[in-house]
Amino acid sequence: MLGNKGFMDNPVLDTEVEILKLQSGGFKFTARAVLKSASCAIPVIVLSEELVEKLKTDGQVFIEGIRGKVNGATDWGTTATITLETTATSPVTIATIATTGLDANVVVSTHQFTYGAGLGDLNAAGKGVQVKGDANGTGSDLIVTIWGVVK
Repeated sequence: MLGNKGFMDNPVLDTEVEILKLQSGGFKFTARAVLKSASCAIPVIVLSEELVEKLKTDGQVFIEGIRGKVNGATDWGTTATITLETTATSPVTIATIATTGLDANVVVSTHQFTYGAGLGDLNAAGKGVQVKGDANGTGSDLIVTIWGVVK
């Protein structure tokens, strides 16, 4: 495991993960990825399958929340929805959000997403997490953050 605190950064994938060991046992994690509107139909890894497998050795991996931040002055357009899903061959939807609310510099939080069967325990899926749009579009980068626990 990563000890008390671990941080991984992958500038090629525009992702970063922070893992903190809890005194009560288990881990808390936060993972971020940048989704670029012009290429958002191509999935971006938020939490890799390899990391989920490592975390699973310490318990069940649960997603507790999601946040999105439009990082600039351009509203999202053309793309209709953004989907957070597992990286399985047949991905399971974790959450979706319509881009109609992704205006310049807006922050969307957990309660603004629509949730699917993949929310919660990532052990069942045994895969990582990725984010993508239904089509390439326009708009400032979307920073997607997920957080959760391993217990």
